[in-house]
Amino acid sequence: MKKITFAIIAFMLAILPLIHASKPKEVNTTALFSLIRDLKTEKGVEVVSLGRIALRFATGIVSAQADSEEERLSLEMLKGVTKLVVVDYEDASDNVKQRFNSSVMKILEKSEKLMEIKDDGESVDIYGVPSADGTVLKDCVIISQEDCSMICVMGRIPLDKINALVAMENDR
Repeated sequence: MKKITFAIIAFMLAILPLIHASKPKEVNTTALFSLIRDLKTEKGVEVVSLGRIALRFATGIVSAQADSEEERLSLEMLKGVTKLVVVDYEDASDNVKQRFNSSVMKILEKSEKLMEIKDDGESVDIYGVPSADGTVLKDCVIISQEDCSMICVMGRIPLDKINALVAMENDR
């Protein structure tokens, strides 16, 4: 799974210059977080949300124990993240799953789809906004409708840090 993740990131880096040539679409975070707020009270829906302060606190604790350059780069990437939200709705009713999936996809259809990965009948969609110069990825949403999970990484992620992590993984 780790190799697939790094392959995905490497592919994203390769296509970003092509994507940012046109005016990128924005992720509608207001509508997305409103939907999450509405559905988190449903049975079987779990939401974990970390804001800037919680992320700084967590990265501060982890950075004291960072042993490798890979861990340090990962922590540097998180410095630009202002909010991290994980939604797991695997245990929700079929009605809630269908409602959440259709609502999320309706919100994200107006966003820039960076990539779609399909493997064994399952797919993962990645949405985000690359900066005009291709150096930063802003507001990234990763969703797997089949796995009933979504990760929202709000903020600015420097692509040179992602590129360095991919290079380290490929050197292994």
